[in-house]
Amino acid sequence: MSAELLAGDPLTSARLLLGAVLRCRGVSARVVEVEAYGGPADGPWPDPASHAYRGLTPRNAVMFGPAGRLYVYRSYGIHLCANVSCGPDGTP
Repeated sequence: MSAELLAGDPLTSARLLLGAVLRCRGVSARVVEVEAYGGPADGPWPDPASHAYRGLTPRNAVMFGPAGRLYVYRSYGIHLCANVSCGPDGTP
């Protein structure tokens, strides 16, 4: 999937990602579940559940980059979660 397709809003991007196969360095994974999150309070899609809601930090900086980047974090110390950035460059 090209980054250009993910340059829209979170809901549209989530629908496009559902069922997609992500490939990197010889590893493939099919997206079987999606959630759509917005960004900071002053952005076009404010969402307090987003890791970008409180603004840019060293940890979430990838979310403010170009569409199609992965933001990976550990949830509850157990699960790895991957967020795919969408929207225009500079807008998480």
